[in-house]
Amino acid sequence: MQELIENYRQQFAGLDLPVNQLAELRQQGLSRLGEMGFPTTRDENWRYTNIKPLLKQAFNVVTNPETTISNDQVMGFEIENLNSYKVIIVDGRLNTELSEQSLPAGLTLKNLAEVLEQDSERATTYINQLVPQATHGFMELNTAFIKNGVWVEVGENIEIAKPIELLFVSTGLENSLIQPRNVFIAAEQSQVKIIERYVSLSDQKSMTNTISEIYCAENTNVEHIRIQQESRATNHISGTFTKLAQDSHFSTSTITLGGNLTRNDLRCQISGTGAHSNMYGLYAANQRQHVDNFTQVEHQVANCTSDELYKGVLDDRARAVFHGRIYVAQDAQQTDAYQNNRTLLLSRDAEIDTKPQLEIYADDVKCSHGATIGQLNQEYLFYLRARGVEESKARRMLTFAFVKESLNAITIEPLKVYLEQQLDQQLLKGGHYGD
Repeated sequence: MQELIENYRQQFAGLDLPVNQLAELRQQGLSRLGEMGFPTTRDENWRYTNIKPLLKQAFNVVTNPETTISNDQVMGFEIENLNSYKVIIVDGRLNTELSEQSLPAGLTLKNLAEVLEQDSERATTYINQLVPQATHGFMELNTAFIKNGVWVEVGENIEIAKPIELLFVSTGLENSLIQPRNVFIAAEQSQVKIIERYVSLSDQKSMTNTISEIYCAENTNVEHIRIQQESRATNHISGTFTKLAQDSHFSTSTITLGGNLTRNDLRCQISGTGAHSNMYGLYAANQRQHVDNFTQVEHQVANCTSDELYKGVLDDRARAVFHGRIYVAQDAQQTDAYQNNRTLLLSRDAEIDTKPQLEIYADDVKCSHGATIGQLNQEYLFYLRARGVEESKARRMLTFAFVKESLNAITIEPLKVYLEQQLDQQLLKGGHYGD
């Protein structure tokens, strides 16, 4: 592992990164990476995810992407009937020519590097403030190479009427490592919907290692949908870190359909009274895909609520991991928190490791968690078959009935329809769905 880390040190030394107030933060990230290394199955939070295949050789970190894509290529990822502010990010860098040119008043949208150049002092008051130190080596690797990504800011008392659709396109250069760092800021009394999508143009072996930090000020309403649709040759590591102020409402959906090995970290700090968080997840994997979802909700103050539901469908030899943790501080009285993980196994060879967890230090709370794992209900299947429904169609009907609850959490109707279609296509790649 040390040889691998040394390779990244050499890449760091050879890159032309801007000298600004982030220089020290980058160096700290590189130093912490050297100290902690990359996670192994000996780490409790990575016990069921073996990343040894990712450590066989160093990926080539892309900080100055020179690749260009055409509008026709972008159109290939368009979601039918979705009226949104489309923002195209190619290999981590915002492409202004392909992105929406006319933005509403009160919405600031820039490439992170531009913000760092124009106002690095203010940028550093947000960047890396929500990422816990010593999380794991991939987060530190992203910090070491901070440069590109997206800065989205919504002003006070501003309601953004249309969703902001951030399309992260990986051109898929062989052995490339794309590391966007994104900052989303919703000022007081604002409302916004953000779609964060990751797609690939090729099937070359590559990796995405991304971090998004989301700030919800007082009385905000933020809906965030994160969709991973990259190729089967792509490994994807993500960290989404959120902070909720007083009376803010935050809803996030983590949808995992593509990729080879995917690890999603989602951590939510509820730091203002009256705040509420909804966390939904949906993962569908087949063949030998691996999906690991790690979530943590921190109730730091009193009179707050959170609701978490993750559902998955696994086929063939796919494997998934769910590790969810609810933390309630001593002063967080009258907390109401709920967490559930449900997984449907379509194959005897599919596997899920699930670990819901509560850590409570307050005594006046209402908290619960649970996990269920099962197969398609044979009685329901027989019922449909007895009424003339073909077996393949019956299996698909029951599978969609299972995942419907997670999809219904998305309030953007064209996106919901699109995800239903993509989910069906993803499941059809398995060996048992619709047999």
